Amino acid sequence: GKNVQSEPSNTIHVEHKQYNNNLLSMAQFTDNWNESHLKKINRNKLFELLRSKKVLKNTRSIDRNTPVDSFKDKGYFVVRESVRGNENVYTTLLTESGAKYVSYLVNQNLDYFA
Repeated sequence: GKNVQSEPSNTIHVEHKQYNNNLLSMAQFTDNWNESHLKKINRNKLFELLRSKKVLKNTRSIDRNTPVDSFKDKGYFVVRESVRGNENVYTTLLTESGAKYVSYLVNQNLDYFA
């Protein structure tokens, strides 16, 4: 018979919930640390680190905290655009590979959060 295409195995399971077609917001990412020493790292601290490492843009404008193109092109992030009132709002979401990369970066830079 015909091969049945099984679901791709690149689903992110965070406490067995699936978010946004396997994309995670930064808050969802930081709210689900397994290791206790990471619990104090919240979304804003993570944004700070990623800006300091030039992964996210450190502008004073609407694109603040959105990924630098090279990281977006790697498929680590997806930027969702929405309209709130009469202004555009950009939300940076992590893909599975992005979540792995950011976890790696956090573990390399634990002193940043001390």
